[in-house]
Amino acid sequence: MAPRTPPSGLQLPQEETPEDPPSAPRSPLLPPDPTMNSAWQWEEPKYPPAAPDSSCKREEGPERRGVTEWCRRPLQVPLWLLLCCCVLVVFLVAVLLGVLIPRGVEKDPGDTMKTLVPCGPPCEESWMWYGHRCYYFSDGSDTWNNSLEFCRRHGSTLAVLNDPAIKKTIERYRENVNYWIGLSRNRDGRWMWADGSLYDGSVGNGDISQLGCAFLNSHLGALDCSTGRQWICVKDST
Repeated sequence: MAPRTPPSGLQLPQEETPEDPPSAPRSPLLPPDPTMNSAWQWEEPKYPPAAPDSSCKREEGPERRGVTEWCRRPLQVPLWLLLCCCVLVVFLVAVLLGVLIPRGVEKDPGDTMKTLVPCGPPCEESWMWYGHRCYYFSDGSDTWNNSLEFCRRHGSTLAVLNDPAIKKTIERYRENVNYWIGLSRNRDGRWMWADGSLYDGSVGNGDISQLGCAFLNSHLGALDCSTGRQWICVKDST
């Protein structure tokens, strides 16, 4: 059956053909290849192979399928974490030093540990604790009798040096000044310690009877008891 033709002057509507969807960008169009049937051909771009990473390691073995490759990368730690670790280490070191090296610990030649505490229990404030005794080195000066009275009010006495341990401690920590000690003349003119024991050693200027009280510096010397001097008190710690 022959197709029907429209009358002259009448045009039939043409069917709209859908537009093809946009295609992905393709590689540059290459000139025709005489070995191919098509006049033009498309070719994917070729990129040079990536340079091998020296930090990567490749292994291939019978137990592995194919090639195994891994890279060793440096571990990156945040800066704030490093700072926190540094502060923590410094704090721990300070705590350990404060615990392991307490202040006032000394070692005598006999390898015996003794504690030296400037003040506080078991001694009063401004007293020194050493070798289970309390020592007081005065800053001010006074007469021998007033110095003795001060020591007695604090349950002690002026230093008696007939004990080698007390004498050694005082010689170690005293300053280079004259200190009243617990040595004076009795009624018989003999030198006697404050604990009642007699002293048979020499005293500088001891032949002068008017000088009735003894002081300690690099040696023992005699002075008038009304002279103002610093003093040393000693008592057992409680």
